[in-house]
Amino acid sequence: MIAAAFFVLLLTVTWYRRIILRPARRQRSCERGREVTAWPGVSVIVLARDNAGALERMLPGLLGQVYPADYEVVVVNDGSTVSVTQVVARFCAQSKNLRETFVPLDTCNLSRRKLGITLGIKAARYPYVIILDADCRIGRRSWLKSMARHFAMGKEVVIGFRNVVGNAGAAVRVDNLIENITWLTAAVGKRPYRACESNLGYSRKLFFDHKGFARSLNLHGGDDDLFIDEVANGDNTAVELSEASIVRVKAGNATRRYHDERLWHAFTGRMLTGRFRRYVRLLTALLWVTPALCAVAAVLEWPNVVPALAVFVIMVLQWTAALVYWKRTATALGYQISYGGLLWGLAVSPFYAFKEWIRCRRNKEHNYTWSISKRR
Repeated sequence: MIAAAFFVLLLTVTWYRRIILRPARRQRSCERGREVTAWPGVSVIVLARDNAGALERMLPGLLGQVYPADYEVVVVNDGSTVSVTQVVARFCAQSKNLRETFVPLDTCNLSRRKLGITLGIKAARYPYVIILDADCRIGRRSWLKSMARHFAMGKEVVIGFRNVVGNAGAAVRVDNLIENITWLTAAVGKRPYRACESNLGYSRKLFFDHKGFARSLNLHGGDDDLFIDEVANGDNTAVELSEASIVRVKAGNATRRYHDERLWHAFTGRMLTGRFRRYVRLLTALLWVTPALCAVAAVLEWPNVVPALAVFVIMVLQWTAALVYWKRTATALGYQISYGGLLWGLAVSPFYAFKEWIRCRRNKEHNYTWSISKRR
C-alpha cells in the first residue's frame, strides 16, 4: 500500500504538471506574443437582452480599444427593448463604428441566442467576428489586439476566457474552475471541443461554410461547444489567455449562473466527439486514492501505525502538490480563491459533480427550444 500510494503521488505530480498547468503556461506564452504587421478588420458582436445598464458600462471600454486596423461594434438587441436602443443611440453620436440590429420579439421555438449571433454575423462588415455579452467587463484597451492578432497569423478560431465573479461558495467556484480548466487544457493541447459563450472569435466564412448552428437548432445550447467541436481543430484554432484578453462578468447570483451553464453543457457534452473532458475529473478523483489507502493501512495493520503514517505523509505531499498546481492556474485565470477554499472544493468535488449530474438528468427537457420554461 505504501508503494501504491507513492506511485499515485508520482502520477499526480506528473499529470498535474502536464495537464492542470497548461493554461498557466499558455498565459505566459501569450504575454510574450509575436509581432504582427498586417491586422485584419474585426466586428465585435455584443448580445444585449434587457441589460441596458450593463451595456452602458461596457461600451466605453469597447469603443476605446487601441487597434491598428478598422473594427466595428454591432449590438444585437434581443427583444427590441427601448432602453438598449437609447443607449446605442447615445453612443452612436460619439462613435461611427457602432451599429445595432434586432432579434424579433415574437421569435419562438428557436434559440434566441443563436439567432442573435447569426443576425449579428450577417450584419458584420469585416471578415472576423468576436462574440461578447453586454455584461462583460473589458479591463484593458489592448483586449481587441490580443484576440485579433491570431487572425492575422492565419487562425480561423480564437478561444478567449471569461471569468464570472460573484458571491458563490468554494465548492461551486472550484467546480466551475475544474470545468473551465478541462476544456481550456484540451484547447491548449490542440484538441478543442468547447469555449466560453463570450469572448469567442471566428471567421464569418467558417461560420457560413458550416451552415452556422444548423447542427443544434433544436437546442438552446451548443453555440459554444457543439459548434466549436464541429469547426475547430488543432491547426485552425488559437487559445488567447493573456491578462489583457480575459473579460469578467460580475454576477449578482453567481451560483445560479454556474448551475445554469453546467446544465446546458452537461446535456450537450454527450454529443461531443472528444473524450478529453473526462480526464481532469479523473485527476481530481485520483486525490481520494491515498486517503483510502491510508484508511485501509490503519485498519489492516492496527496496532502498528507506521504503514498508515507513511501513507499519510505521502497523502499530504500529494494534496500539497495538487493545491499548488490548481492555485497557480486559478490565479492565472483570475479566480480569487484561498488555499483553504481550494482544499474544501477539491475534497467535495466528486460528490458535488455527482449531485449536479443528477440535477442535469432531471432537467433534460429545458435544453430543447420547444420548452418555454427557460430561455437561453
